[in-house]
Amino acid sequence: MLFKILKIQILKYKLRSNKYSRKEKGKIAEEFATFVLELKGYKILKRNLFIKKGEIDILAVKNKVLYVFEVKFRKGDSFGKAEEAIDFKKRDRLYKISQSFNLDKYENIDLKLFYINLSEDGKLKYGIIDF
Repeated sequence: MLFKILKIQILKYKLRSNKYSRKEKGKIAEEFATFVLELKGYKILKRNLFIKKGEIDILAVKNKVLYVFEVKFRKGDSFGKAEEAIDFKKRDRLYKISQSFNLDKYENIDLKLFYINLSEDGKLKYGIIDF
């Protein structure tokens, strides 16, 4: 348990640090989100999954549901909330990517699209991406 608490604190420190580029902080945010999802019982299948139609940040499964997670990191809300950055075009692309999976290998499984909003102080919020 101590290791898990320590890892979360290290990732939070990295998110607040100024020595990482925006791209590096995005990777740290994805690592943080993956770690938290694992703690919540999700089995992570893939990270940064690139296919012809685009990229998925995190692909996970839990309770016979396949989850597609789009991770967004924000220092603050001055440029809008992270979930607002997932516009219609991005939602449509995520939906099309998720439809291209071979769901036959997952018996009786549902598919859900979620966003994860991670703030600089390590607060994680997630919700369904509506169409």
